[in-house]
Amino acid sequence: MSILEPPVNLKASILQILAAKDSTISGIHKALKEQGIEVHRLILTGYLRAMKDLEILDEREVRPSKLYSLSTKTTSDIYSTVGKVATSIDEDKAPEIALGILSTLFNRPIFIREIERCGLISPRKYQKVVPPDRIKYIEKLGAAGVAVPPNSIMIEPDDTFKIPDDVMVRLLFEAFNLKRYSRESNRSPQQTL
Repeated sequence: MSILEPPVNLKASILQILAAKDSTISGIHKALKEQGIEVHRLILTGYLRAMKDLEILDEREVRPSKLYSLSTKTTSDIYSTVGKVATSIDEDKAPEIALGILSTLFNRPIFIREIERCGLISPRKYQKVVPPDRIKYIEKLGAAGVAVPPNSIMIEPDDTFKIPDDVMVRLLFEAFNLKRYSRESNRSPQQTL
C-alpha cells in the first residue's frame, strides 16, 4: 500500500472474510493478501485480539492456533443479515449486492457507513448522490443506533444493477429463519388423485 492509496478499512475486510467462514490468523492474513491488503502478522494479531476484546469476534483455541469467528454475542440486525446474504450469493460482488438490497429495502440512497455495518468493504460500482435531506437521514439513523459520520458519502447502485426477487426472499428467510416454516426442498409437492 502506497502513501497515495486511501486507507483500507481493515475491520470491514476482516468481517467480510469471517462472514464467509471461521479462520485462523494465517487464513485471515492470506485472504487479506489476496485482496491486496498488506498488513504485518503481529499487527493483525493485535487487531484480532482487540476485536475479540470488543466482543466483535469470538476466539477458540484449536491447537496449535486460534480460530476466529464472528461473535455470537452480537445481535443480528438488518445490516449483518444483508451482509451474510450478499456474501453467500457472490463474495466478489457482495458490496454491490448489499447496496442494491439496502437501497431497495429503504427506498433511499445508502451511506458508505451502512455498507460497512454489513461487514463489507465499499462497493466498486455505484453512483454518488447528495440528497437534500441527507442531514435528516443521519439524524434518523443516529436515533436508530446507527452512527453515521457527517462526511460519509451517500451512494446508489448504478443503473445496470437490479436486485432479483429471489434475493429478497433469501434475505427474509435468513432474517426470520423461515426455513422452519417452509417445505423441505427435496420433497415433491402434494399431488391430488
